[in-house]
Parts: sequence; structure tokens; C-alpha cells
Amino acid sequence: MAVMDQPQPPPAPSRTRGLAYALGAHAVWGSMPLYLLMVHSVPPLEFVAWRLVFTLPLCLAIMAAVSGFGDLLAVLRNRRTVLTLLASSALIAVNWFLYVWAIQTGHVYAASLGYYILPLMMMLLGLVFLGERLTR
Repeated sequence: MAVMDQPQPPPAPSRTRGLAYALGAHAVWGSMPLYLLMVHSVPPLEFVAWRLVFTLPLCLAIMAAVSGFGDLLAVLRNRRTVLTLLASSALIAVNWFLYVWAIQTGHVYAASLGYYILPLMMMLLGLVFLGERLTR
């Protein structure tokens, strides 16, 4: 007798690909401090600014290739959404600036610990302030 509503495991190639992507992302992220130490002559603010300058055109090109600009135009018409995106972008820029600064000034362990603790703190804030529930 088959039990209904039980999730089926994804096919093996999907799991393998996901694991490869995860390992690749962790390898890149884990080697980032080595890269930042090699470019220590670039000030943290300039590093983040260059990242922004090169990321925006790349993201726009990907959007143009995948789905066009219809969704982007819809977002830009909504003032509240634009302000929310600007605020979140500013917070991400500050986060990146502090990370680059921490690595370049020799605070690698503190930066690593911060990046380990941050998702846990976000979960705690979601539980306390947004009333979210933890599930599997």
C-alpha cells in the first residue's frame, strides 16, 4: 500500500549536481580571504565599489538573456519595493566592506566566525520578531 503525500527523493543526478555546486561555492568562499590578502593594496571601499560596477552590468546581461526586462520594469514602478531593495543593497555593501576590511586588517577568524553566526542570528530574529516556526 503506497502512502500518499510523502515527498519523493530527487533523482540521483540532481543530488550529485547540488553537492558539486555546494562544494564549489564553499571552495570559492573559503578561498576568498586568500584572494583579499593578495589584493591588500586595494582599499576595502574601492574593492566593494569595483565589485558593484562589474556586477550590475553582468546581472543586467543575464536578465536580458533569460527573461527580458519586464519584471525589472514592474519592480522599478513600485516605490516601496525600490526603497526596500536600496536599503537591502546598502546593508549588503556595508557587510561586504566590513568583511573585506576585516580580512585585510588581519581579523580573518573574527570575520569567519561572524559569517558562521550570522545565519543563526537571522533565524533567531525571525523566531522572536516575526513569529516564524522551525521545521525540518
